[in-house]
Amino acid sequence: MDSIERSDETGRARWIVLPKFKAGASLALKPLDKTEAFIQLTGHSFNYELIGLRGFQAMTGLIDACDCYTFEYGGDLEQAVAQLNALADGLIERSRSA
Repeated sequence: MDSIERSDETGRARWIVLPKFKAGASLALKPLDKTEAFIQLTGHSFNYELIGLRGFQAMTGLIDACDCYTFEYGGDLEQAVAQLNALADGLIERSRSA
């Protein structure tokens, strides 16, 4: 019910997490430099070049507002979800200066 009552509020991104599955890998949530995050995200944005300056500004605004991470996991989905929940619950902290 809370979500319905708050439906007029704007959500704000706090994290960008770039996941990678690697069979048998241990969980690894690692800070990602904002410049590298920009490169990764623009490389996966199929219309980035078409939008031009507006797209650049939107992407940099998003990245500046977020902590960025890479996340490697090896198949245990419950463990992966628990790790991401720990991030969301504030149990994993990182400075936004990276």
